[in-house]
Amino acid sequence: MTCLRCIQSCIFATLFGLATLWAGTVGAGEGDVVHPSPDPAQDDSFSVHQWADRIDTLVDRAAAKKGIEVSAKVTDAKYLRRISLDLLGRIPTLDEAATFHASPDRQRRVREFLDDDAFADFWAECWTTIAVGEAVSRRTDRVCLQNWFRERIAQDTPWNRTVADLIAAQGQGAFDGPSNFVLHHAEDPVVPIGRVFLGVQLDCARCHDHPSARWTQDHYQDMKRFFDPVSIRNRGDRDYTLVDRTIRDGDVPCFLTGIKPRTRQWRRELSVFVTASKPFARTMAHRVWYHFFGQGIATNPDQTSVAAKGEHAELIQTLADAFVAGGYRLRPLIQTICATRAYARQVRMVPSGAPDASNHDPPHASTHAHSRVVTRRLVTWTLQPCAKGLTPSQWRRSAEILIGQAFAGGVKPDAEVRVDRFPLGNLWERTPTLEARLRSMALPLPRPAHSSVDLFRLAYSRPPTQSQREWLESVPPRDLLFALLHSNEFCFWH
Repeated sequence: MTCLRCIQSCIFATLFGLATLWAGTVGAGEGDVVHPSPDPAQDDSFSVHQWADRIDTLVDRAAAKKGIEVSAKVTDAKYLRRISLDLLGRIPTLDEAATFHASPDRQRRVREFLDDDAFADFWAECWTTIAVGEAVSRRTDRVCLQNWFRERIAQDTPWNRTVADLIAAQGQGAFDGPSNFVLHHAEDPVVPIGRVFLGVQLDCARCHDHPSARWTQDHYQDMKRFFDPVSIRNRGDRDYTLVDRTIRDGDVPCFLTGIKPRTRQWRRELSVFVTASKPFARTMAHRVWYHFFGQGIATNPDQTSVAAKGEHAELIQTLADAFVAGGYRLRPLIQTICATRAYARQVRMVPSGAPDASNHDPPHASTHAHSRVVTRRLVTWTLQPCAKGLTPSQWRRSAEILIGQAFAGGVKPDAEVRVDRFPLGNLWERTPTLEARLRSMALPLPRPAHSSVDLFRLAYSRPPTQSQREWLESVPPRDLLFALLHSNEFCFWH
């Protein structure tokens, strides 16, 4: 078995080298050609601040072109809450807040959070949802896949290797984490690979040639043939194994750039074609940006190929270049985005019907913690952070910090999702109603372990105003906890 794995590794390395040579002569005029991959080892020459400055220059230039006055810089307390939610999936603890405010070095705190086990836990959960969605499937061992993602993220494994393993993996779903991606999408793996990893939508091409789309049914069928060797064996309840059969005859598949495999290891070669392509770097970098900003650059990451040719094409390519320069690793790109002035700007929202978001200040926090959703619309400009509802995972993890104990059942994957009561359009998907969140976590609230003022500071990462202090004194502890968990300021990233 060891010898077989060594042989497979050698073949993969050879294919990777050949792919970068072949691709330079295929589709060179279309901007989607494969480029050589740099050494994915850690590179001490990578400068977070230089890349962040390049990104900010492009964002500021775009703002000036549109005549938009950018928002002011957020406070240290709000920045800490942002990076804690985005990196760890929860609000910061009182101890973390005290330590940070004693020495408010923002980039050092980002590095410390990246080294926290909670970072790998939360991001593994996020990438599992990106890879296979939230629905439960009998063929998919979600826990095994998430544990595999966690290991890769904790080790900061280059993401081109991680995605290549997802596409080419074989094995038993219960033991081989990456095999669950193809197992989950066995009926049609081409569309999710296009959307998730290339920012290309091939949905229409499954049945017809769309008059305005670049990709045709022939492109789709050529891609689908990469998976002709796939065989799924069911050995019992929820026991599925993914293997590749030997294909001796039949049409050879073809990648979207026109490259064809040179061996019979079609999925392995496809994994190389995908992860060495420029669309892959753009889409992965765009997904990371989306995670932090709550909205994509002109579009969502599933349509990165469209945005890459729009007015912000240079920004998307710069993000991709930073991703590649960092060896396709997530941490250098994350540090870069967190170091930008764009990420550290205030969220600006205006009353519905206001003509220009740039002329209005951000809304003030409600006097009372328990407040109803105020009708607001988001600023239409896409290159600054937008208010986004916490995901079910973020809300649960943050609620556990506030309550002081873990929920036994967690959040059910099929919890009701409804965005229409929040005026956010589709900018932040998978935002359940509070009722759905609470139904999926049927746990009576305990008596809080903190004082009312500390609970307020823990929930909002800021002290209460004088009027809020007076209100806090009149609210029973359990009622206060319930009110904080329901409040707008707690349930939104801002």
